[in-house]
Amino acid sequence: MNLTDKETLELSELCSALADGTLTGVQRERLSDLLKSSEEARRFYVRHSSLSASLFDYAAEMQTESPDASETSAKIISFPGNFLRPALAAAAALALAAGGWLFFHNDSAEATGDVDTALVAQITGTHDCAWSRSQTLQPGANLQQGQTIELESGEAEITFDCGAMVVLQGPAALELNSAWEATLHHGTLRANVPHEAVGFRILQQSVDVVDLGTEFTLTASRDGRAEVRVIKGSVQTAPRGGPENQKMVLHENQTGSFGPAGYSAVPVGKKSAPPLATLPRFARFAAPVSFAHWSFDESEGPVARAERDGRATKLLDASIQTTRTETALAGPRSDGKFGRALDFDGSRSARISIPGFSTSSPRTLSFWLKIPADVRLNETSAAVGWAAAAAGKFPARAVQIGWNAAPSQGPLGALRLDIGDGRSIGTSDLRDGNWHHIAVVFVPHDRGSGKLHVRSYVDGRLELAGVRGDKKKMKHQRGELSSLAANALWLGRGAVQPSASAGNFRGALDELFIADRALTSPEIKHLMRDNAPPARDAIAAAP
Repeated sequence: MNLTDKETLELSELCSALADGTLTGVQRERLSDLLKSSEEARRFYVRHSSLSASLFDYAAEMQTESPDASETSAKIISFPGNFLRPALAAAAALALAAGGWLFFHNDSAEATGDVDTALVAQITGTHDCAWSRSQTLQPGANLQQGQTIELESGEAEITFDCGAMVVLQGPAALELNSAWEATLHHGTLRANVPHEAVGFRILQQSVDVVDLGTEFTLTASRDGRAEVRVIKGSVQTAPRGGPENQKMVLHENQTGSFGPAGYSAVPVGKKSAPPLATLPRFARFAAPVSFAHWSFDESEGPVARAERDGRATKLLDASIQTTRTETALAGPRSDGKFGRALDFDGSRSARISIPGFSTSSPRTLSFWLKIPADVRLNETSAAVGWAAAAAGKFPARAVQIGWNAAPSQGPLGALRLDIGDGRSIGTSDLRDGNWHHIAVVFVPHDRGSGKLHVRSYVDGRLELAGVRGDKKKMKHQRGELSSLAANALWLGRGAVQPSASAGNFRGALDELFIADRALTSPEIKHLMRDNAPPARDAIAAAP
């Protein structure tokens, strides 16, 4: 009997309840019935249970307090004696003895980086800048959430992780609230917001401005008054003073004035030339970057050829593998986004050895992903995975990029990123049979702490920023990393396979790029649009 998606969700909930010690009598009978009647259900149960057995000791070392009684009180259900092969039965018993499907979560707001040090933007250009309070921000400097930029004079270009670009003109003070929002305390700015960053917000004492895909300027005086001018497109304004129903949309060439009394239109005859009508030529810096690339355009064969900065290199060739002896490796290709793509049928995977890849260093992974519309929830596995070496206070961690099959944790089918005991889940359902561009950026924190700032993009739009844990205590799955080969990148499966019977990823992957530094949103857009790294001179050139 094959499980439906509904039955898979039900089975997942029952297994979780068993591990938590909250399984009711009715639930116990239902779980027993499912396991008696379905080989697939039994494999699902054992897959998670056997993984827990190998992870138990590792997770226990990370506990900061005594485990809850419920974590060690899961009871073994009685099953028919012949429903499992001896090896699987032993794995199930060992897993239950260890406390069931073991998750362990740290209660910090962000498992791989504190919220107050999250990176949200970058200085991408400067022109005659004089900074206040001994700030000295050079092109390429990362900016943190909650940081306030105080510019005495000159102009600074700030590129937010969402893709919005703001030019700040001094004297001015700008506070960075997130990758999607900033507060202008005083001064003048010009915002250029591309399509993928629609929804970017600038807050001010008298007005909130939400961009609808446009270019606009905002001038704020120290007494709280503000003026919004739309250069292209339109913005939605929400006055903070006056009646609430004054929220409105300003279109191209329209200007609005805001103050304690709310909104007032600027008479046409009184309009002057917009501030920052002409942008200066900025001083820029583009850090060197090297790209490895796998096109998967071979017509057939068990090897996917690699390039490093445009030159073939056998050192990085991907080796395609299968868990089924009857599955041919001669043709694991399908039509791709560009040329051919690597096709994964649930049994195939590919392994790439990349020197130094397990270390905690800056990098960006960019690829096209296609997930069939009929994929089932029990057919999920990581599309890309590897083992990150221990760093700072963090032990070795499994890193996995895939799609979410746990509705209790986030939207079904959305991009899912797991790093050790942290996870982030996006919003867009990828299970539509179409190609989607995925990019994941990793930025280590300073001083060798082992913390990472992570941001992820789907089709050029920022979806995930940071890797967070749940607010309430949970148990978290950890990988058996000690036996894994270092510096191995897996495609079509995660770094940790719970059992030989576990299915791999089902879908297709095309045009994998790996950069040896964190790429900016414009650079990611270039990869998505042109399927090639931007030229070095183009990276540093003014827009």
